[in-house]
Amino acid sequence: MKRTLVGMLAAGGLILGGLAGCEVGSPDNAYRQTGLSIAGYYTNPGAAAGAVAVTAARVVSNNSGAPIAALNLRQSGDQLEAVDNNGTVMKGAIGSVSGSTATLVLSGTTTAGAQGVLDATVTVSGTRAVMRGTWAEGSMYGVVYGEATVQGVSTNTTPAPTNRTASVRSSRVSPVLAALGPWSRGT
Repeated sequence: MKRTLVGMLAAGGLILGGLAGCEVGSPDNAYRQTGLSIAGYYTNPGAAAGAVAVTAARVVSNNSGAPIAALNLRQSGDQLEAVDNNGTVMKGAIGSVSGSTATLVLSGTTTAGAQGVLDATVTVSGTRAVMRGTWAEGSMYGVVYGEATVQGVSTNTTPAPTNRTASVRSSRVSPVLAALGPWSRGT
């Protein structure tokens, strides 16, 4: 009885000691998977092959401060971060995904200090993505158009099963199991 109690206390101490070193992640880092990758470097190619001609090949046709001519869009699940050609950061999320089309909203501050919101739809075809939408800041509005090369539709592949098996036997008993006694080893 005394040996079992000492073993249980030792095991409990090891478990509690191990938990004290664990770090619990913050729920602020949670995101959902979308199945569609829209991350890429968006630019407006101008009047080339069916593109929407926006003033001076800008991604945003009208905004305060320096023109937004490019957006480097990064994606982590549904969370988005875009850095424009001026170094301004916009953050947001994908609202919905339907097939190869995603809606998104980004917000950030222009180089003039005005708060702006980009509301757009991104359609992916193969590795080509097209962003179309609107830009709004105060009483100023603009058209958003950009194209990027992207990864496209994400697929989760399952590795092929193998027919290999392994068997390992050991006559050694861990010190923790030894301290807990024979009942802990199924004997």
